[in-house]
Amino acid sequence: MVDHSGSWNWSRLTPWLAGETLEKIAAAIPPRVGVGVDVPGWRWEDNHKFTTRSAYTVLTKTNLSHGDSYWGKIWRLPVSQCIRTFIWLVFHRRLLTNEERARRHLTSSPHCTICGDSS
Repeated sequence: MVDHSGSWNWSRLTPWLAGETLEKIAAAIPPRVGVGVDVPGWRWEDNHKFTTRSAYTVLTKTNLSHGDSYWGKIWRLPVSQCIRTFIWLVFHRRLLTNEERARRHLTSSPHCTICGDSS
C-alpha cells in the first residue's frame, strides 16, 4: 500500500476505504524498510506491556498507588476468593445495605431487619 517513493499509494487505497479511514491513514507515517519491526505495545505502561492494573486505571481513571498496600494485602490473604471479594467490597464501601437496595427499588423498606435503623 506504499508506492516506490515511500508515500501512501492512494490509488490503491481510495477505491476500498471510506473517507474517514483514509483520513486516519493520512495521519499515520507509512511503513519504511530498515526502521525496524513494528510491534504492538500498551501505551499506558513505560515498558509497553499490558497489565490488568493499568487497564483498570485507564478505564476507571483512578490511581491505585495510594491504596496499593491495602489492595495487595486483601488479595494475598490466605482465604477463599469469595472472602477476599467480600473484604474488598467492605473496604470500598460497595456492600448493598437495605438503604441502597431501597434506592435501587430492590426492597420496599430502607430499614435494617435486625435493628430497624435506616442509616
